[in-house]
Amino acid sequence: MFSTISNIIAVSDISTSYVVILLKVIGICLVTEFAVNTCNDAGSKALASNVSLAGKILVTVTSLPLYADILNVVLSLLKR
Repeated sequence: MFSTISNIIAVSDISTSYVVILLKVIGICLVTEFAVNTCNDAGSKALASNVSLAGKILVTVTSLPLYADILNVVLSLLKR
């Protein structure tokens, strides 16, 4: 599986830093979803809501380098 991902990255010429961020975000989403479902099964809706919010914040913070790169591209296009 990892060799397939490596091949896709090599062919598409995607920066490895973007792939690392993507994998981190996927991991955060999976763990958050599991925790939210566990809290809901235990009957703690308030805790599930807080865990969901924490997951969303973590995804946003983890993705900040992508937002910065997108902003740089937009600004460079506007300068032309």
